[in-house]
Amino acid sequence: MARPFAVFDIDGTLIRWQLYHALADELARQGLIGQQEFQTVRQARMAWKKRAGEDSFTDYEQTLINLVSSAINGIKESELKQAAGKVLTEYLDQVYTYTRDLIQELKAKDYFLFTISASQSELVGMLAKYYEFDDWAGSVYESQNGLYTGKVDLLLSERKPQKLEEMVKK
Repeated sequence: MARPFAVFDIDGTLIRWQLYHALADELARQGLIGQQEFQTVRQARMAWKKRAGEDSFTDYEQTLINLVSSAINGIKESELKQAAGKVLTEYLDQVYTYTRDLIQELKAKDYFLFTISASQSELVGMLAKYYEFDDWAGSVYESQNGLYTGKVDLLLSERKPQKLEEMVKK
């Protein structure tokens, strides 16, 4: 008999913020993203927070994604994992209680639990382990010889259904 499953998004569903965004902030704090370049993200974020236009969140998110995608080139895997660890130390328990409790309830009922996020797989993997998800998927950043190449396979929302199908088959 097949076991039931449940799938969770992370950003804004489990975690009360966006891990992708928090990691970009941490990379900037550590000087791995230039302050001048990151200023464009801050400006776009403020435009969104002030509801400056109908597309202000989309504009902010695209600005952030573009900057992280270009800045990741040449960053050491160890630096990104260290930054991810700092982000999770801060955000790991900043969750919606309903979602956290639902995860515990479904685990007790022997559900397979999956999480799929557009956040970096390094973050998603650490969070999935903490909350004991059975499988997980996040955006993958290619690396060679311990350095990120800048090539990114973003797991955007339109690709999440096919990723879920792969996880269910597995």
